[in-house]
Amino acid sequence: MSLPRLSRAHWPLSDYRRHELPERVLQFGTGMLLRALVAAAVDAANRVGAFTGRIVVVQSTPHGNARALHTQDALFTLVERGLQDGTPVERTRLIGAVARALVADTEWEAVRAAVTAT
Repeated sequence: MSLPRLSRAHWPLSDYRRHELPERVLQFGTGMLLRALVAAAVDAANRVGAFTGRIVVVQSTPHGNARALHTQDALFTLVERGLQDGTPVERTRLIGAVARALVADTEWEAVRAAVTAT
């Protein structure tokens, strides 16, 4: 499956107004598992009005995804594969709950500012 490089233009106007939501969650770690669990849950809560906030993710190791997230306006695609009533299913969702990604080694002052703001 080939997915397009994401940008702000890909976010549907009919979804929640992600750029208007405050940064309310600070998450250390930019890996796929955290994004698939935490960011997807925050995104789902934002979509139904149960939460109104975005996540600042912090890359705390030299090997992370902060730069990749930054280049696509912190958007990412979540692909879920599994079975539903014994039938294979695949769902693809655009996740917009991440506001920005910081690199702890080079943006520590921004990380500290995010701590005091969230």
